[in-house]
Amino acid sequence: MKGSRTKKVIRIVLPVVVVLVLISGYTWFYNLTRAPLPQHDGELRVAGLNDTV
Repeated sequence: MKGSRTKKVIRIVLPVVVVLVLISGYTWFYNLTRAPLPQHDGELRVAGLNDTV
């Protein structure tokens, strides 16, 4: 009886854990890709040098 109960719990818990991992990974990646990008004006200034990037 215990083996049957354990299998039932695993069949319920495992998909829930997988779904939570997938949702959290998707949310993290979504937020990462929509973060503000650094703003550059296209010029690089180094002492004595000036060139477009």
